[in-house]
Amino acid sequence: MNEKFERRGQSRLAYNTAVFLKTKSIVIGPINMVNISLGGMLLQSTEELDVGTKCIAEFKITSVDDYDEVLNSPLLKIKSEIRRCTQDQLGVRFIELKAHDFNRINSLIESGHKDHHEKKEFI
Repeated sequence: MNEKFERRGQSRLAYNTAVFLKTKSIVIGPINMVNISLGGMLLQSTEELDVGTKCIAEFKITSVDDYDEVLNSPLLKIKSEIRRCTQDQLGVRFIELKAHDFNRINSLIESGHKDHHEKKEFI
């Protein structure tokens, strides 16, 4: 699935996992993910990459903090592009999101937002 998304047109979920970015010449990582959406993700990193750099973003997502689930979770490999680079953050846009990756990320975001709303109601 290769869809275009408007900037910040997708729901974002604060999410922490290790990400590796593979360009034609280098591998950067692990880098800490700050948040994710169906359009891309924000990473906490002091690495410098040129805006427009194409890369493969590799990471795992799980719905719980379960070590065994993380080990057995499939590795997502998503064609991406660097959209923003600051002193301590990288903005990454997904440029080719396969259906199964779309579904995993969408399920994570939906379950995360549901959990967030449920917790707020009890506070």
